[in-house]
Amino acid sequence: LRTHDKPSKIVLLGMSMGGYLAPRAAAFDRRIDGVVAYDVCFDLHEAAARTFGVVQQNPLALKNAGVSWAYHNALWTMGTSNPGDTLQAFSHFRLAPMADRICQDVLILAGTQDHFIPYHQVADFEKSLVNAHSVTTRVFDGPSGGGEHCQCGSISLVHAAVFDWLLKTFAGISQP
Repeated sequence: LRTHDKPSKIVLLGMSMGGYLAPRAAAFDRRIDGVVAYDVCFDLHEAAARTFGVVQQNPLALKNAGVSWAYHNALWTMGTSNPGDTLQAFSHFRLAPMADRICQDVLILAGTQDHFIPYHQVADFEKSLVNAHSVTTRVFDGPSGGGEHCQCGSISLVHAAVFDWLLKTFAGISQP
């Protein structure tokens, strides 16, 4: 694109923690026409508290590679050195206070067996999108291969869902 060219539509896709960041950006930026929350992260504090709760109840849980990664990645991501400070930092990462500002088309992707994000956050996010132009939700289960966080077992499901949604939602948009 030349510097003066603008796309006809802008769709922001957020993966993992981006499932919080992309909808948050859409809440405050009207240039965004659509947003994909892949997986939805309606309340990252709740998700982090689950991991930190497991470690607090049983420090040996850190011997599990997934728990250890989530725990240490949270500290690194938030720039903190202990669970209390990390959870405090995550307390600001909730979509509830701004979800009613999202007025774009929204695609929510989720896995029924997501080990990070509690499944009920899908419905929580859907209910909060009171001003969205449209809301489409695609939920993947274990047998489909997409039941885990960000559908890591079958990325082709994500591609199909996103491209089908783009074609349906933004049909008739001319290309430059």
